[in-house]
Amino acid sequence: MGREDFVRAGLGLEYDQDSQAPQIPYVQDVLYIMHLAGEEKFYDICLFRHPTYVANTLLIATAVAHEIAGPKRVSRTDMHKAVAQTIMDLCPANARCLRIPGFAQAKSMLGLVDIENRRPAELARLCGCARCEALKAKKELKKRAS
Repeated sequence: MGREDFVRAGLGLEYDQDSQAPQIPYVQDVLYIMHLAGEEKFYDICLFRHPTYVANTLLIATAVAHEIAGPKRVSRTDMHKAVAQTIMDLCPANARCLRIPGFAQAKSMLGLVDIENRRPAELARLCGCARCEALKAKKELKKRAS
């Protein structure tokens, strides 16, 4: 069962937009729990405090396992891209925002956006999600009222 099967079955990542805890996993953490990376990013910190992050990390690892683990050799770059694409595919609509670090990293790894050295305000301007569009509209209203 691979990424396409998960998408077809309607399985996806959990996400609560009111939570302050990280929920969308970093590529490095997915590879770490699969023993394909020596270092983690936030997984150990989240292990006992943020169960949604852990569950989402495990779900991504499960969805991508057949693609990157097994008898065929896969380059490190291809592993990163496969995990990033899986995060993008299984990410719920309300979490597809460049201000969410795990999603932004996945999108960046696929070459879809450059997030290096960008402030949150810049990321919000680049993002096309409903929340960022609402922020832009709110700022525009404030600017007009001034």
